[in-house]
Amino acid sequence: MKNLFALLYSFLILAASLVASDASRNAGSRVLKKGKDKSSKSAKKVKKNKSPKKYSVSEETVQVGSVVRLYASESLMREAFDNDDYFIWHNSMMKILGTEQEVLDRPMEGYFGIKASIEDRVQPIWFYPFSVIEDVVYVPEK
Repeated sequence: MKNLFALLYSFLILAASLVASDASRNAGSRVLKKGKDKSSKSAKKVKKNKSPKKYSVSEETVQVGSVVRLYASESLMREAFDNDDYFIWHNSMMKILGTEQEVLDRPMEGYFGIKASIEDRVQPIWFYPFSVIEDVVYVPEK
């Protein structure tokens, strides 16, 4: 009976680890934290390249699928929103300062959308002006 219990327990542990592994692989997280996100195709391309090419910030380079590096300076980010007529600063944006993010949407000229800084928000994509981008580190092939 003890052997059966040990076998069943081992099977449950193995199944749980396989489910957790599959869930983390398919989590769908698009936020790139210094190239550590393995679920995004663009993250793999950035990580493979030892010294990624930097592109200038423009309408052509900032497109859906591009990876952008945001400024690490809170004052630069806040200033970008102070001068903006469409979108506002939210304190949870502090989490993304200096990180690399995949562009998920382009709502209008001069703006881009990335995954929201707060997971359980109604709006899954938050929008930013181009002025918060330090550089573009990946541009998908057309």
